Amino acid sequence: QAGDALGVLAKAFASQRSVEATLVQCRSNGGTSVTILVQIVPGSGVRSRVIQPFVYAGIVSVDDGESWRNYDPHENLLRVEKSPVLFERPIEERLRLIKANFVLTLERQELVAGRETNVVALKSAHVGSYDRRLWIDKETSLILQYEIKKEEARIVPIIKTKSVVMGKVRDAISLDESVVENARVQKSWGPVEVKDGREASEHVGFHPAFPKKFPAGLERQAIHVIGHGQSKFIAVRLTDGMATVAVYLWKPG
Repeated sequence: QAGDALGVLAKAFASQRSVEATLVQCRSNGGTSVTILVQIVPGSGVRSRVIQPFVYAGIVSVDDGESWRNYDPHENLLRVEKSPVLFERPIEERLRLIKANFVLTLERQELVAGRETNVVALKSAHVGSYDRRLWIDKETSLILQYEIKKEEARIVPIIKTKSVVMGKVRDAISLDESVVENARVQKSWGPVEVKDGREASEHVGFHPAFPKKFPAGLERQAIHVIGHGQSKFIAVRLTDGMATVAVYLWKPG
């Protein structure tokens, strides 16, 4: 059963940008629930627009696999960065870590937004890491619901799909939709991926030290030099296969 669960999870990881669909989802954002309209067009990208709450409403982001654009109408600001997809690690690496850090179970099937799903439970093998549960669409392998179990059995919903329409997206994704005339534009030159502290030091002016081992089954995924303008600092990306943690380092002063 664990092998079946891992197979379901592997298909889910591979399907998140390859299934044409329109979804309305509630997502957790630092304790705030945000309702988002998500449009996926294979080969074009993923477009997300915030519906609620009002303070975030109208924020649009488009990720075409090369660049990530985010337009905030409240600030009339367009942020342009490299797509996170460019820095994703192979699915095989994620599955290796998941097998080492979690006990997987394929649970009962349930309906989410009227769709039949397989439920995959991941019980953490480490203190300080959380148990997780994912509801994965049986037909398309899209992740429709995702929650984590924190201290004192508190359940935190990360993704909850309210409605989903599979098939042709009515409003085709256009990168121009995230570009508003006269908007202030903030372009990031990073992240720049480097292989070790020595290479990172050439960018930031100090030699960072990295521990050889990390807690809770985390492994180093990548070292990035990031920043805006002349400001540069290091982001060390750590992962246990499911979650990603960023540790930031910079030169004092």
